[in-house]
Amino acid sequence: MALATAARNAACDSIVDLFDAGAAQPKIQIFDSGSTTLVEWTFNATAAFGNAGASTAGEAIAATFTTTATASVSGGGSANAFGWRILDGDGTEIASRTNSDDKSISGGGDRDAIAGTGGNTADIALNQSGLSISDGQELSFTGNVIFRVPAL
Repeated sequence: MALATAARNAACDSIVDLFDAGAAQPKIQIFDSGSTTLVEWTFNATAAFGNAGASTAGEAIAATFTTTATASVSGGGSANAFGWRILDGDGTEIASRTNSDDKSISGGGDRDAIAGTGGNTADIALNQSGLSISDGQELSFTGNVIFRVPAL
């Protein structure tokens, strides 16, 4: 099955409109294998994502974004990052992915949800050796947050 560009953009817009729902700003969280939130970033606007296809077919790019967040690990220790989730402004989970999910990506290759170092090997790269996140550790986003609907 192949989706036309207009269909990809419509699908992407429908999903990111769900992110933008709610009274407050949407959030991205990184969590451990027990689904406990380790770190959370808050978008700077309630309408966080622009229109799909503005730059690339099937992609919506977040507007402004809070770039640094401090990790909170229960007991003050450390935990391994296992996945990510996006919550709308009311705290409802809209999308998530873990490192145990299917890793195959369009165009071949494998892609983790979270990785220590990046390139095109993960949705989110921590830019550090390994997946361990310590209590009080500051983590920053660099670049855009992009939500993508593949061509299939």
